Amino acid sequence: MNPVGPTLLAALFILSIFVVFHQWSKRQEAKARVASAEAEASQAQSRAVEMERLAELGQALGRSLDLEAIRRAFPSVNANFRDVKTYEIELVDTQVDLQGDRATVTCKRFVRQTNRSGRPNENTIPTVFSLRRAPSGWIIEGVR
Repeated sequence: MNPVGPTLLAALFILSIFVVFHQWSKRQEAKARVASAEAEASQAQSRAVEMERLAELGQALGRSLDLEAIRRAFPSVNANFRDVKTYEIELVDTQVDLQGDRATVTCKRFVRQTNRSGRPNENTIPTVFSLRRAPSGWIIEGVR
């Protein structure tokens, strides 16, 4: 019997074990990457839903404030609202772009107001809100 044959078989067996282990390890890494990507996608989806709820809350808040409430909360705007009888804001065509802990909400502000003489005025203003996620929730950092 040739002693090279069993030696080659043993080496081939060991090599086969390494190849199988390597393939198994690569498969585990791929599964981990897929699981991580799925978790990130799920988190992004949750944040997008949260941002949509935030935009809806902002719309509801804008609809619930009357002119007197705005004047009490922001006394500096009194000059701007001196001749205003009614004032309503609605956010329309809202789009949310979520980038980690930052978000940009692009929308149109539809503003309806009536002056003291009863003359109505409506404006649609393209608006971009810049938000930052904080432990307590989302904070509006800027409005353009």
